[in-house]
Amino acid sequence: MDAPILPPQGELTPQEEALLRRYRSFYQGLVSGARPPTTAAQRHFIAACRGLTVAETPHERAFIKARQLAAAEDLNMRAAQETAGQDIPNEPGTYTYPSHVSDKFDIEYFPPESAF
Repeated sequence: MDAPILPPQGELTPQEEALLRRYRSFYQGLVSGARPPTTAAQRHFIAACRGLTVAETPHERAFIKARQLAAAEDLNMRAAQETAGQDIPNEPGTYTYPSHVSDKFDIEYFPPESAF
């Protein structure tokens, strides 16, 4: 059975792309905590990105939309790799293996009883 492919989520508008080109590192700093918020607008931006409140500004909507598009693209890539039977890279040095491989790892392990 083929892995499900997510439908396209839309594209960024030229205005959203311009905001992201100019402010992406600033947005990422706020969301990651590397840049502490200094204004109510920045605190609202963080809350909107965490899903705690509704995105109200073009900055919030553009950044959230870009993250959603990137996540959908990543899921589509992983689904395609799974369908093709390819190993799926994760963090450096780790892999998520296709199900036909990982099913072979699904065994129960019983440690030897202690001699004590």
